[in-house]
Amino acid sequence: MSVRSPLFGTVLLGLFLLLLTGSISIYSRSSIDTDSARRLLLLFFNSSDKKDATTAALHLQQPKALDEEAADEHPAQRSAHNDTLLAAEQHGIESFLEGKQEEQQSSKPAVEKDKEQQQAKEPRPKEQEEQQEAGGGAAVQDQQGASGTHAKAGKQPQQRCAVYNNVGYHMDVAAGMAWAFQEAGCAVALYLDSMTRGLKARLFPGCCWLCNAGSVPQSTSLADWLHCVSLVLNEEWFKGDYRDPAAMLGDLPQFDVVVFATFPEGPMELPGQLKLVAAAAKVPHQRQLLVLHNPDHLLRMPPLTALVLQHAVLRVPRNLTMGGNAGQALPLTRMQPATLAPFVSNYTRSLLETWSGTLGPAAIPHVEVPWLPPLVPSKSLDGGVPADQLKHLCIQGTIEPFRRDYAAAFKAASHPAVLAQLRRRKEKLLLVGSERLDAPPLACPEALQPYVHKHSNLEYKDYYALLTRCRALLTAFPQSDVYLMNKSSSTLAAAIHVGTPVVTEERVIAAYSYLQRPALFAYNTPPGAIERDPVALASISAQSIAADLRTKRQRQQQRHSKRRSRRLGEVEGEDEEEVEQPEQGSYAAALLHAFDTGAAAAAHSAARSLKAELMRHNTEVAGQFLRDTATFAAAATAASPHVEPQ
Repeated sequence: MSVRSPLFGTVLLGLFLLLLTGSISIYSRSSIDTDSARRLLLLFFNSSDKKDATTAALHLQQPKALDEEAADEHPAQRSAHNDTLLAAEQHGIESFLEGKQEEQQSSKPAVEKDKEQQQAKEPRPKEQEEQQEAGGGAAVQDQQGASGTHAKAGKQPQQRCAVYNNVGYHMDVAAGMAWAFQEAGCAVALYLDSMTRGLKARLFPGCCWLCNAGSVPQSTSLADWLHCVSLVLNEEWFKGDYRDPAAMLGDLPQFDVVVFATFPEGPMELPGQLKLVAAAAKVPHQRQLLVLHNPDHLLRMPPLTALVLQHAVLRVPRNLTMGGNAGQALPLTRMQPATLAPFVSNYTRSLLETWSGTLGPAAIPHVEVPWLPPLVPSKSLDGGVPADQLKHLCIQGTIEPFRRDYAAAFKAASHPAVLAQLRRRKEKLLLVGSERLDAPPLACPEALQPYVHKHSNLEYKDYYALLTRCRALLTAFPQSDVYLMNKSSSTLAAAIHVGTPVVTEERVIAAYSYLQRPALFAYNTPPGAIERDPVALASISAQSIAADLRTKRQRQQQRHSKRRSRRLGEVEGEDEEEVEQPEQGSYAAALLHAFDTGAAAAAHSAARSLKAELMRHNTEVAGQFLRDTATFAAAATAASPHVEPQ
C-alpha cells in the first residue's frame, strides 16, 4: 500500500505531540479527553501544514471543547428544530430550505463566507481513471450520469454509488452498505462525519466496525488506535475513497445511487440532510436508498415524510391489486426505504402504507422495503478459533440495568447445573461493553456473583478477540420488546460479524427470520410474553417439539459424556456431583447446552456460514437495486431525451 510509509510517519508525529501535551492515558480525566486526542490525530492525517496542526492542538487544551458546547445547547436546539419542521410542512420544503440557508449564511463570519465563495470558484480536480479500473470510489470517468454519453455509445459503464453518513455513529451500517454495493459491482465513495472521515476513515475496514452508540465501547487508548492503523493494512476490503459530507451536494449529479446510512439523522443534522435529499430527488437518473433505524422517527419529521411519501410510496390502482392486468410490473420509485432486519422491514412497510392510506380511495399505497444486516469481511475473525479456546458466556452492550434483561439471564445462570459447569470449567458470565462511572449497579444473585465479571471499555482488538472466543452471546433483550418490533439488535449484528452463536428465545428467531437454528441455542418464550408474529407459531411449535426430542436424547447420553469429558480433562472427577437438570426448553437448558464443547464448536461453524450467506444476500439486494436503477435511468432518459444527466 502506497500510504503505508507516510501513514506511520504521521502517526509518530501525532504520538510525539500527544506525549508533549501530556494527554495520553488509558482512562484520561484531564482537560483533553479521548475525542480531543482523536481530533489531534485527525489533524495530522489531514493537515499538510504541521505548524497549523500544532497550533490547533494547543486549542484542544481549552477546558470546554466545541463538542461539549454543542451538547449543552442540544436540548434547546432539538426543540427549536421540531418547531421549524412543523413550520416547514405548512410552508413547503423549498421555502424552509431557503430560510435555513439564509439563517446559516447570516450567522457565519465574513472571513468564512469569503473562504467558501473562493472555494466555490475553484475548479474541482479531475478524478483519476485508474481508480475506475481498480473498482475504487465514485471518482471515476467524469461527472456525467451513468445514462449519459456512455449509454449512447452502447457501453455499460460501471455504476457509481455514494454512501453518506454525516453522524458519528452507525459506522457499521455505512461499512456494510459500502461493501454490499461494491461487491455488486458499483464504484463506491464514502461520505463520513468529520470525526470519522480522517483517522477513522483510514481505520474503517479493520477497526471501526460497530462504532454504534450503545453497542461497542469507544477505545480510550492511543495504543489501540495505532494497533488499528497496522490492522487496516491487512484488511483492505474497501477499494473506494473517502470524502467530506460538505461536498456531497455538489457531487450529487455524478452518482447513480446514493445510500443514506442513517435516515433520518439527528435534529442537528436534519436541515442539511433535508436539503440534500430534496436536491437528490431532482437528479433525473439517480435513486436513493434510505436506511431506517427507527421508522417512527421519520413520521415525526414532516418535511422528510413528505419527500418519502412522494418518492418512495406507489399509488397502485385498485384494478391491479384486484386482479386486473395480472403480471404487470409496478413502476420503480426514486427512493426506497431499507432496514437491517426482516421484521423492521415489515413494520416499516405497514407504517408507511398506513400513513399514506389517505391518498385516495382509487389507489392502494405500496412500498418495497428490503433488509440488509450490516456485515463486512474480516480476515482476523472469519476463520474462527479452535474448539478448545471457546470459553465463557457473554452479554455485550452498554452495561446498564435498563439496556438488557439481566435479571432473567442471571436467574438462568444461577441454576445449579449451570453453576456447576461454571465452577468445573473455571469460566464466567462476562458482561462486555461500555460502562459509565455513575451507572446504577446490577442486582446479581449471591450464588452467581463469583462468576460474573465485567469487561468494560475494552480496546477494539480485545473486544473482538473476546467475543469471538465466547461460547455464546446472550441476546438478553429488554422487556420492552423494542428489538422485536421496530429496531434491529446490535447484539445479533455483533454475533454474526464475529461468528459467535447466540442464546435466544423463540420470539427472536421468528422476528429475525434470517437466523438459523444450528447457529444458536434456543429456549422457549417466557410465560406471559406477547407473540409478535402469530403466523410463525405453527413453525415454531414444530421446531420446539423437535428440539425437545433432541434434548431427551442428549440427557440419555449425559452419563457417557461425563466419562468422556473426564478422559479429556474437561471435568474434574471430584466435581462430578449429581445436580438437578433444568427443565427442557428453559433458558437455563439453553445455557447448559452451550457448555457442550462439540455443540459450541458446531454452532460457531454454523454462525460463520450464516455470515457468509447473509453477505451474499446483501450483495443480491444491492445488485437488484443497481439493476432497477439502470432501468429507472433509462426510463427517465426516454421520457426526457433532450435532458441529459449532469
